[in-house]
Amino acid sequence: MLYYIIHKEQQVGPMPKEELVNYGLTPASKVCAVGGGEWVEASSVAELQVVLYSRPVSPYTITQHKKLESMNFIDSIKKCFVNYVTFSGRARRSEYWWFALACSVIMCVVSFFSLLVSAILPVMAVITLPVSLILAIGLMIPQMAAAARRLHDTGRSGWWLLLPITCIGVIFLIIWLCEDSAEGENEYGANPKEGE
Repeated sequence: MLYYIIHKEQQVGPMPKEELVNYGLTPASKVCAVGGGEWVEASSVAELQVVLYSRPVSPYTITQHKKLESMNFIDSIKKCFVNYVTFSGRARRSEYWWFALACSVIMCVVSFFSLLVSAILPVMAVITLPVSLILAIGLMIPQMAAAARRLHDTGRSGWWLLLPITCIGVIFLIIWLCEDSAEGENEYGANPKEGE
């Protein structure tokens, strides 16, 4: 059977029921069967029920509220270096902890290599020690930025990074860095688990 549809305040058709979708067919759309003579809502036509309610759902609506998977090691490192001195926004647990692991491994390898070279050739200590210090300072900045964003994700100020000065405060800081993201949007931005 062929139908007419009102599209943008104009009558379009006749066309088969499958083509009505191209003209924005909704349950409230006004349609008229050829030879039927009466304009009715599409939801009241039994033959159109299949077309109305069997259309595939947009992929956007499927993933719109889906929580994103945790970041992997490489993505975390990339994101933290891209946001090298960005202390605003939020960072997920996986982003922060993968980056902290990467920085720790890099510093261990460089320190070991520096000590090894200095032990074999003591003269080289003049070069390896400054290189190690520059690398440590270079990695400290993005680590602090990632930690501040991680605290923001739990709903706390980045100034809490100063808490380890009290010695006992490091315990609280580690606990907070391990907490899950605060639900929904907070004063520091949208929840990074709900999309970026």
